[in-house]
Amino acid sequence: MKRFMKRIICAVLVLALAASALTGCFPSAENNTDSAGKGNSAGTGNSTNIGSLQGQTNPNDVSKYPLSIEDRDIPNLIIKVNVHMPDHYDLNRVLTTVSAEPKSWDRSQIVSAVANGRAVTEESSGENSGPDDKFYSYELNDNSYFRFSNGCAGYYTEAADEYEYDFYFDTFENNKDSLQKFFGNTDIDGISRGDAIDKANELIALLGIGDIVGAPQVYALSAENANYIRQEFQMEDKYGDAVPEWGAEQEAYYIVYPMQHQTLSAMGLTGSLETGGFYSTAFRVIYGRSGLLEFEADNIYDLKETVQEGFLYPPTDVVAGIKEYFSDVILDSVLWFSNLSLTYVVTYENDSLTKWKVEPVWFTQGKFQEDPTDEKAKKGTSGRMFTVMVSAVTGETIPVTSVAR
Repeated sequence: MKRFMKRIICAVLVLALAASALTGCFPSAENNTDSAGKGNSAGTGNSTNIGSLQGQTNPNDVSKYPLSIEDRDIPNLIIKVNVHMPDHYDLNRVLTTVSAEPKSWDRSQIVSAVANGRAVTEESSGENSGPDDKFYSYELNDNSYFRFSNGCAGYYTEAADEYEYDFYFDTFENNKDSLQKFFGNTDIDGISRGDAIDKANELIALLGIGDIVGAPQVYALSAENANYIRQEFQMEDKYGDAVPEWGAEQEAYYIVYPMQHQTLSAMGLTGSLETGGFYSTAFRVIYGRSGLLEFEADNIYDLKETVQEGFLYPPTDVVAGIKEYFSDVILDSVLWFSNLSLTYVVTYENDSLTKWKVEPVWFTQGKFQEDPTDEKAKKGTSGRMFTVMVSAVTGETIPVTSVAR
């Protein structure tokens, strides 16, 4: 059976996470929307004249960039956020939003280099969503295969498909504590961590993405932990069958390189906007006892022209915008905001899937606490969510309609 389409994983935990990631409806509000903001004006010091800010300093006071912000002025709205920014961030840096397009590759060169003498037995191509969104697939004589599409390139072995390596990372991708708990910085007996990283760096050079990748995060997928998760969450494959139990032969390193733009790491979420959407972008490699098991480059781009620039929009102003939005809203349940992250997204418009923008943003998700005594809901493991995404360059709200991993 051809396996050109990516794996569909059916697991109880994945379904629960996907449901909780969807942006919830706004309770007891006249304007029933799911993202805050009415469109802020450009932030202080921002300019439409590209290049005019070079050599200038940020006019905002450093007090507007605290590491935490707390506010409870509005009934049932609790803002107690930790502000996440890169360490030693330079507030005088001029941030840019840049036009981009999906990266294209010499597919034959990549296939030949990774196949390393294995023969291509079948090639196919077609459209995903239209003539601007095509895919190309190559199957090898050992049933491994490549798949290319807009800004995406991947290689998958039969073992990677059978043992569902992606499930373990996908489940915990946006919960770094759980990733460290299950797959922390341990080594796997008999598999060299250095060899795994060398192979990943070799692929980065082959794909020509060394200028946009950050430092790698290496996770050790041990058989013991994989089998615990398999049993705990009753993992099933796309056919509804139990995922096979792991032995030592299935153990591997999962290496993740976050994409970076001006020291900011890309957000690991995808979602829909009013007129388009936004992608997550990353490069991942799975390396086991037999060598390379899988690589996946998702939504990789080539930067084109700067379309907006400005000094970093203050997080205090983001919080002020949230408060303004809820100032004339009656909340019938408590809404908690606990984290505010400086990150970036790759956005696209529905009418042109090949015209992208790389945009720095402030991102937060408030979590509704239906029961004020429910500590579980307060911590965000239950209840609905309310998404806020604001351009870190201009301060304008980016209207989000849904969010998923």
